[in-house]
Amino acid sequence: MTVKQDELTRSVTEIELDHGVSAGIGLRSFGNGMISVFEVQNVRVQNKLSLDEWDDIPYMERVILVAVNRINRAMSNLQAEAELRSTKGRK
Repeated sequence: MTVKQDELTRSVTEIELDHGVSAGIGLRSFGNGMISVFEVQNVRVQNKLSLDEWDDIPYMERVILVAVNRINRAMSNLQAEAELRSTKGRK
């Protein structure tokens, strides 16, 4: 999914939020382009899968599950951002 921002079309996963909340915790992958362990396990838990069940899923399906989770999270963040901007305009 893309959004037009600053005359450019960007992926929703690249949009900076004005009203984000940070816990000051950095989650990073072990290598460039890799997915963090936290994110993988978060997707596994959200899908109510045991470690063995997760390991039984083919690699590309796991990648797709993580990608869908990222897109859904980005869309939720953008929706929340739009709602905050909308309420600020009503005051």
